[in-house]
Formats: sequence, structure tokens, C-alpha cells
Amino acid sequence: MKRKKLRMKYWIGACAACGVLVMSAGASNCVYAGTVNVSGTYSVIGGVVSSLLSEAVEAAKQRVVTGVEASNEEYRALMEKKQAAYELKETYEKTQITYQLGNSTQVLDASVFADWISIDEDYNVQIDREQAYDYVKQMALQYDTYYSPKTLLTSYGQAVTISNARYGWMIDKEAETDQLLLDIESGEAVLRRPKYAACANSFENDFGNSYVEINLTAQHLYMYKDGALVVESDFVSGDVACNRKTRLGAFGLSYKQQNAVLRGTDYTTPVSYWMPFDGGIGMHDATWRSNFGGDIYMTNGSHGCINLPLNVAGVIFENISANYPVLVYELPGTERTSADVFADVNSLVSQINSIGEVTLEKENQIANLRVAYNELSVEAKTQVTNYEVLVQAEQTLTALKTGGN
Repeated sequence: MKRKKLRMKYWIGACAACGVLVMSAGASNCVYAGTVNVSGTYSVIGGVVSSLLSEAVEAAKQRVVTGVEASNEEYRALMEKKQAAYELKETYEKTQITYQLGNSTQVLDASVFADWISIDEDYNVQIDREQAYDYVKQMALQYDTYYSPKTLLTSYGQAVTISNARYGWMIDKEAETDQLLLDIESGEAVLRRPKYAACANSFENDFGNSYVEINLTAQHLYMYKDGALVVESDFVSGDVACNRKTRLGAFGLSYKQQNAVLRGTDYTTPVSYWMPFDGGIGMHDATWRSNFGGDIYMTNGSHGCINLPLNVAGVIFENISANYPVLVYELPGTERTSADVFADVNSLVSQINSIGEVTLEKENQIANLRVAYNELSVEAKTQVTNYEVLVQAEQTLTALKTGGN
């Protein structure tokens, strides 16, 4: 009788974690098992192990060793990442930011922002942007002045409050939040101003001592630069009868442009000097007008702009720049009609004509006439037809006082 050779399919493996070796013959045949130690020894748990196991044992041993080493390396890497994360968090918490807010300062340190910093399960360090933004938002609510009313001591000696403000300091909340996060990540002491979306001349009253003051009631403006009067003049503002009254408010000059063309639904007007400050409303020359000031604006005003004599517009244009404060207000009691303006001019003309022969005794009279002339608007001065008589009288008086030398 011939003997049949039994061919068995077998599977041999070992668990990398516990070192248990398993051998399975066939689909449902006997199972042999043993343990493999890292040292390389093998012990039988049950059954008979053939010589075929020797190669399997060696392979299983290598898999166990490799698995242990890999596990150890991963653990070391994880611990190093954990340590680095906590060290980075400590670096962040060393940051101290001192904000310069005008005459005030505000300090931000870890006593406030420590809770913004977190370490996730993968040991990534994160700063909560939402909490940082909320901090910036609160700072802006406390220190922003862009929409705050402005108080101006006018050139008439009376104070006015301008409520419709569109000028001042305003923190750029998005940009400041970005910078704040970068500052925290630096781990350093920082001294700086916030990031601003809008700036002003001063932290005291916003506009400082350089501004254009526009009194709609008197139809008269003053331009100051570093506290000194640059120019003053009568003007014509928006037509009240046509519901085009110039809007009150505190504004910053948008820009300035020479030789511009102004366009509206019913006009196209070229001007030499264009200086907008409230959307499409601005200051410009109006060479088509022969008179300014008084009550012209009540029935023959502009579309909302401040119409100026050409030379006045030129002086303002040369001295003004973007974001220059423009303060527009009303002041009851300073009204002047066109008749008032002409009355002042006619009175001065008459007084100049009365000078007659110049003598040293007329020094005060001539000096007072000079003061009266200087107080006139630029447009009114053009109506003083005998101004040269005043100039000649001043020259003659000077010659008398110096003995003709």
C-alpha cells in the first residue's frame, strides 16, 4: 500500500506586543502555539513543533524587536513634542505689550491673555483669535474718537459742539488683532501704538491747532495752521431754498486736485482748486460769482459745496493736505446779510476818503483804518475802491515819522 503524503498549509505569526507565536495547519487542523522572547528563546505551549518552525521563530523574533524599538521611538518623539509645546506656551506668556493711547497707556500681559493659549491633543500650541479680537474691540470702544462729538472754541470766542463727527482716531480691529497675535508669539516686551484705520491731528481734541473752520451762519471761514491764521474769507454754501444746505460736521479732507471738472445731474463745472471733505461736497473756487458772504446762500447758494473767491481757494489749496480737519458748524448771533457786508465796505471807503492831508496827528486814525480793512473778507476787500489812498497815507506817515529818510 502506498502511503499518501499529507500536505498541510500552515500559517505562523507572532504578536509584536506580547510575543505569542501561533501556528495553524490547514483550515481547521491542529494549532500549535508558543512564546517568543526578545532574547530568542522559544517555549512550547501545546502540540508538537516541527523543524519548520525554526525559520518562523527567527522571523517572529525580529518583528517583535522591531515593533518594540518603533514603539519606543514614537513615544520619545511624542514626549519631545509635548515638552516643546509647553516651552513655547511659556515663551508666549513672557510677552508684555504696552499700548500708547495718546496720554494714556494700557498694558497687556499673561494675566489677561494666558487663557487665550491652549495645547491640543497633538501638542499644537494655539492662540484663540476670537478672544484676542474681543480684547481689541473693547480697547477700541474705550479709545476710539472718530464718531465722538468735537468741541471747538470758535474764532468768535464762543464754543460749539459738532455732533456729526467723521474725524478722529479709530483702531483697525482686524489689523490690530493680527499684530497682537504676532506680538504674543514673539515672547518679547513691546511698546507701540495700536494699528489705526483712521488718524487725527491730536490726542487732545482730535483736530489740534490746524484746521479749517466754516461758520455757515456767518458764511465765513478761517484756516489755521499750527495755530496761526493762514486765511479767512466769506463764502457761499449750499442753497437753503433748494434743500441743498451744506451738512454740519467734523470731517477730514479726502484729497485735493487742481483743474478738476465737477459734474452733477444738471451741471458740468471746471474749477481750478477742488478740495472735497464730505463725499462729493468740498471747497472750490467759484469764478462765476462776483459776491460772497451775507445771505446769498439762502436763495442763490451752491449744490452743497463751499464756493470761494479764486485767490482764497488757491491759498487754502497750497496749505491743506489729505485728512486735514474741516469743521462745519452754525453759530446763532453771527448772521450777516449782504447789506451788512456792503455797509462795512461803504463805511470804510468813506473813512479813507476823510483822511485828507496826512499829518502825525492822524497816525491813530490811519492805523484804525488798516485794522478795519484787514478784518474784511477777501471778497469785501476787493470792493474797497480807494484802498490805494490808504496805502499812500501809510507811506506818507512813515516818511513824516522818519524825517523823510
